[in-house]
Amino acid sequence: MGGHSRGEVASRMAIIVSFHLLFDTPDWVLRVDDQSARKILDRAATRYRSLDSLLAERSSADPNLRGMGTTMTVAYSLGYDLFLSHAGDSRAYLCREGSLRQLTRDHTKVQELVDAGMMTREEAATHRMRNV
Repeated sequence: MGGHSRGEVASRMAIIVSFHLLFDTPDWVLRVDDQSARKILDRAATRYRSLDSLLAERSSADPNLRGMGTTMTVAYSLGYDLFLSHAGDSRAYLCREGSLRQLTRDHTKVQELVDAGMMTREEAATHRMRNV
């Protein structure tokens, strides 16, 4: 996370741990239906919670890592279906026929204000706290 303590350590840990979690519980799905899609999304949420717990544990155990954090956006496809997992304000976009469409919503306080109608998207884009 930009400017945060030891973000590079958190990012590296997030990638390594995510790979281990993925390989420990692979999604062996050949065809996606509503039931298997729900299972895939639930498993992704569980992986993110595990990752968050491990990062928090490591951060509290080592004073040099206090306050570390990372954002993460993961995309993977199964056949014609695309799955996104997302935490923070690193966005995923779809590029099609020369135009971009934002697929994820930022997990920030400023985005909460936009969602509540207390701030416009234009104001949010330049707000000094947009990454909090």
